[in-house]
Amino acid sequence: VRLQPIQSQQEGDGEAMENNFWDIAFSDLLIAGEKISGKGEDAYLNFASENGGIFGVFDGCGGLGARQYTELGGWTGAYTASRAVAYGLFDWFQEACLAENWWEQAAEQAGRSAADALGRCKGLVRTKSMLMGGMQKEFPTTAVIGLLYWLSEKRQMGADFLWAGDSRGYVLDRSGLCQITRDDAEGQNAMSEIYSDGALTNVMSASAPFTLHERHLTLSAPAIVFAATDGCFGYLGSPMEFEYCLLDTMMRAQTVEQWEKALGEVFDGTAGDDYTLSGQLLGFRDFSACRQYYKGRYQYLQREFMLPLRNGGREERYRLWELYRPGYEKYITESRQP
Repeated sequence: VRLQPIQSQQEGDGEAMENNFWDIAFSDLLIAGEKISGKGEDAYLNFASENGGIFGVFDGCGGLGARQYTELGGWTGAYTASRAVAYGLFDWFQEACLAENWWEQAAEQAGRSAADALGRCKGLVRTKSMLMGGMQKEFPTTAVIGLLYWLSEKRQMGADFLWAGDSRGYVLDRSGLCQITRDDAEGQNAMSEIYSDGALTNVMSASAPFTLHERHLTLSAPAIVFAATDGCFGYLGSPMEFEYCLLDTMMRAQTVEQWEKALGEVFDGTAGDDYTLSGQLLGFRDFSACRQYYKGRYQYLQREFMLPLRNGGREERYRLWELYRPGYEKYITESRQP
């Protein structure tokens, strides 16, 4: 389910009036594609009401959940899990967001909703535990869930990220792209994960309890908040090239729909997997204003990173990554325990 682009009410200075979530949300953003048509194991969620919004991506873990279930039409556990969690969260949110200050209990409720959805999948099939090897899980999927709500007294947007696995949540603002979630994988950082894919250490599944991490942000300026599966970012040369891909396609588009189409074409040409990106554009008058807002960042990224990369090899890419990394990882760094 998608949030359709809306026209925000505007004050004279071009900023959205602050009555409810609708007045801040400009448009949704959704790009999705399958490596093998009809066999994709990604799923997405993108929905909003005047009380808030939810977006998410879910990457069914094909290796861990490769078993096919005759009771489910021959679909794999991975295929079923991603969709079950997405639909379960959609059903939960439609009712939960009607409550006053619904976000205060949302993380716990969302985790319970996801676990219940996977439990229902397990209840539909006849699975003997002896058939599930050490490298197999029942209905495994990654998840990144974004919860958005307007804090009228603070005049800020609340943005809560919940996750399990190695799909990622991001904020893209005027200062650049920031990864909000931390991968549940054995890799060291976003750059090393590209060249050495680490084993997953935590995913949602019906086999065992899982950890649903939380990170809470407040946004006081326009931003794009989104989640992406690894088919979007894992096949580009570096995190700064992922940001450049986002901004370069934006600058060449005239509408959100054109931007989505251009991004999909890029991912079609680079991804070796299914790809899904789901999010929302917050605080913009229209798409022209959005493009103008990011123009300076686009030019900076092009000058300081993309031009040097054209004539540089892997060593230069790592040097530039170390320059780019502090801003990109600032939310991850702030949350590290001593």
